[in-house]
Amino acid sequence: MSTHTHFKRAVIASVGIFTSTLCLASSEANQKTVQHDAHQHGQVVLNIVQEAQQLLVELEAPGADVVGFETLNGDEHQQHLLAQAIETLNQPAKLFTLSSAANCKLQTSSVSHNFEQHSEESHDEHKKHDEHDAHKKHEEHEEHEEHEEHEEHEEHEEHSEHGSFNAQYLFQCEHIEKLSSVKTQWFNLFPASESIKVQQLTDKGQNIHLLSRDNPDIGF
Repeated sequence: MSTHTHFKRAVIASVGIFTSTLCLASSEANQKTVQHDAHQHGQVVLNIVQEAQQLLVELEAPGADVVGFETLNGDEHQQHLLAQAIETLNQPAKLFTLSSAANCKLQTSSVSHNFEQHSEESHDEHKKHDEHDAHKKHEEHEEHEEHEEHEEHEEHEEHSEHGSFNAQYLFQCEHIEKLSSVKTQWFNLFPASESIKVQQLTDKGQNIHLLSRDNPDIGF
């Protein structure tokens, strides 16, 4: 098994217990922040996991923050914005500035999104919904039909998913002990974002806090 594969598996396991660990390690104020953020729609999340000399930075971002929409309708302008966003996310040097003394080099990176999947699912669901509506209109009285349509529309909205992005960057740092900060340019590149929830798991401990346009630095 390669070192990268072993590390990624370790990271997956670490992230799996990350939230519960942070709840124990964070202050009462931070715990309240986590509970509040859990109910916020469209929160950008930045996971940072360090093991030995390696550092994994993972971004999870809603489409609205990155491209300005969360469903893909095939529009040419949307396709252009999507391609532009992927190109930017594939350049972590534009997104993050790590302490130069740590001498961190990018080893691997990956960027993914689920817009096309959601677009196809949404199309199929709308098709089924329209067929069902036509059947209802034929069989039921108008008053009852409107009630059914309203209930089904709400149910469809509850089950519909929103397009999002996931990006992972694995760094090898020659002097990880000298990594004192990571500065992000996210808010300049994606100005629709208002905040980023940062979750850190490193040799120095666990931490969670919020970044903003006025506070884009992550301390270690």
